[in-house]
Amino acid sequence: MATFQQATQGQPPPSRRQTRQQHSPTYPASPRPATKKTSPPPPKPKTEIYLPTYITVSDLARVLRVKLWDLQVKMRNMGHRDLRPDLTLPFSDAELIAAEHDLVAIANDEAAFDIYPRPPLLATSTAAEGSAAAAANLPIRPPIVTIMGHVDHGKTTLLDKLRSTSVAAGEAGGITQHIGAFSVPVVSSSSSSDSNAPQFVTFLDTPGHAAFTAMRSRGASVTDIVVLVVAADDGVMPQTREVIELWKDLASREAQFDPSSSTTTTTASARSNSDITESGTRTNRRLGSGSVQLVVALSKCDKPTADPERVKRELLSEGIELEEFGGEVPCVPVSGKTGEGLDLLQDTLVALAELAELRAEHDGPVEGYVIESRVEKGRGNVATVLVKRGALKVGDVGVAGQTWTKVRSLTSSSGASLRELKPGQAGIVTGWKELPSAGDEILGSAEGEAPAKKAVENRKRTAEARKLGEDVIKINEARRSVAEEAEKKKRAEWVERQQHRLAEAALSSGKSVAELIKETNDATAAAAAADAVATQDSSLEENAKEGEQAAVDSDKKELLLIVKADVSGSVEAVLGAVSDVGNKEAGVRIVSSGVGEPTDGDLAMARAVGARIICFNVPVSRSIERAAASQVPPTLIHSSPIIYRLMEYVSESVASLLPPLRQIRVTGEATIAQVFKINLKGRVFTNVAGCKITNGSVKRTSEIRILRNVSSASSASSSRQDDDEDDEEGDGGSGGGNEKTRDDSAGLQVGAVIGGGRKVVWIGKLDSLKHGKNEVPERGKGTECGMSFDGFQNFEEGDIVQAFYAVEVPRQLY
Repeated sequence: MATFQQATQGQPPPSRRQTRQQHSPTYPASPRPATKKTSPPPPKPKTEIYLPTYITVSDLARVLRVKLWDLQVKMRNMGHRDLRPDLTLPFSDAELIAAEHDLVAIANDEAAFDIYPRPPLLATSTAAEGSAAAAANLPIRPPIVTIMGHVDHGKTTLLDKLRSTSVAAGEAGGITQHIGAFSVPVVSSSSSSDSNAPQFVTFLDTPGHAAFTAMRSRGASVTDIVVLVVAADDGVMPQTREVIELWKDLASREAQFDPSSSTTTTTASARSNSDITESGTRTNRRLGSGSVQLVVALSKCDKPTADPERVKRELLSEGIELEEFGGEVPCVPVSGKTGEGLDLLQDTLVALAELAELRAEHDGPVEGYVIESRVEKGRGNVATVLVKRGALKVGDVGVAGQTWTKVRSLTSSSGASLRELKPGQAGIVTGWKELPSAGDEILGSAEGEAPAKKAVENRKRTAEARKLGEDVIKINEARRSVAEEAEKKKRAEWVERQQHRLAEAALSSGKSVAELIKETNDATAAAAAADAVATQDSSLEENAKEGEQAAVDSDKKELLLIVKADVSGSVEAVLGAVSDVGNKEAGVRIVSSGVGEPTDGDLAMARAVGARIICFNVPVSRSIERAAASQVPPTLIHSSPIIYRLMEYVSESVASLLPPLRQIRVTGEATIAQVFKINLKGRVFTNVAGCKITNGSVKRTSEIRILRNVSSASSASSSRQDDDEDDEEGDGGSGGGNEKTRDDSAGLQVGAVIGGGRKVVWIGKLDSLKHGKNEVPERGKGTECGMSFDGFQNFEEGDIVQAFYAVEVPRQLY
């Protein structure tokens, strides 16, 4: 006869009709036991997007938020043969492509309206000779060179020497705090007569500190040439490796789709992905317009400890193949102080720019990037903008992210007023309605304010819809978990009912009820037990982890912070730096952050939640300082122009939340050599310890603890105990362990076993300290004395008497 487990495998719960049919004299099919049923996760809701009636391939890639190259590959796999970025697609084709990306396209020209960049001119297209000729005739634009490298490797000093101004002296602590963008006139001796030689080079000076990773990434993403500054006396450091990886990533991502493969020939559609990638890479190397070039500048070569050859070998080990080793990366030894090698560096930059033939339209709507943004007193929202294409003039309208501007003024990095910004130039733009985010792309609106406002409204609506979609997914996941638990409970109840029904049916079959029930239950119990054990073990482990985490989270102390900084990139860097400060016992929670000086609103929020305000590179007005000091309790405001000092303050503040460590300072130690019983009066006796002082000194007023060996190995291990008093000689220290992290709280409790296998048997004060019959205030090392202890008589020969005092030591984070 089939067992209960075997008879019920793969059967769903019966309907009411099936249940009625089971009341028959024959032995019924038994239901399956309650096993864990894992239902497939519900499909994620597809996001709806609005598309216009017609849209170009490049614009569709932006709407779908994918790279143009990825979209072209997808289109080719779908059978499209014309893959040009400026190809106009009807909605029917765009809808199918969107479906391949799990998006539902809705035709709505009004809701889909946005401002897009112009399609790029194809400089090597054999199918578009007109575009190729137009691209070849475009004006040369200045190259954008990003200075990158490890902190304090001389990046700003090098750039200072290039433009002959004192920038490094003005940096807080000599460390660059945010991206600096400025143009420098460069004259190359080797190509001054060449019309293709750029007359200016726009430099981006990025921070090297570890906290500014996002800024370095942002600076590198808009560059043509990366100058990697490596100190010849220091070598490859963590941020150096980060820049190398960043450049490698950019070089691979910037390899664009070969325009010649997007013609209508059959060979294009038959190519493999690798073929197209190779073709695109060859095109980029030939034109230099699609890949980021790298130049290594070995700085501080004038120092006596400089070792350029060692640094070159380290670079080679990191995958940087220098020209002298047969590679393609130039390496120029330079000195920011003496100016050595700067001419060669300029020639190298100009030569790379000439080979790249960097060209762009100098008219039409602007296309560029927001490098930094901040709030300035008297000027409002300002942003440093780098132009890549077109021109930006005073009075122009542009869109960046979810805000727009009508340009009120343009100024250079030196503060001079500008009429316009052309490709390759950077300047400070005012007139923003809201503060743009660093990294946003700025696009000009040729038709004025109305289209810009409309585009911003649509972008905000799209962002809200996207966030709502993400929230829906989270809600569905939570509901799914609840539904699975309910289904599991329902299944268990159903199994219990079926077992009773089985017993009743067994009676009518003429078989022993006990026998059938036992047989059924044994099979059920065996399967259920295995499942229950596995489930229980998993549940117990999960509950234990959750309980531990909940206990940690509930006891964890938090330093509440409001972060203010000069620019949006600095806010991002500070948030990333301070968020990691702390340990399992204490940490940081950011209440609010923003650009600009602290305001009355920040003070009100800080008072309401008990937060501190930290300011990076922004001043704090006297009125705010007075208002903060007048609050009860006062709101603490800390401002610093140097990132690592700000991090030190936060670390110290978090450490102050932790309870202090209690450490024991042993001033003297004695060994009880003999126990004497002294008759005080009549039949009243007391025990007196005959002691020999072995270390330090013991005072009559000292705190005393008595230690007793509890292990046979105590004599061998006493030399390495945690608070090795034998080495202290009354100097107030406590040897052994890490002085900053050692906690001796256990040693202040009777019954505790401390280092060396010694047990604390008593803690208290001396009742008397005598030498002979005379009471003495103190006895030193090498002397003998008699001691009696206040309220303690049960000491033994061989016990250790320690004179000590306890101190509280502030905790530190590690």
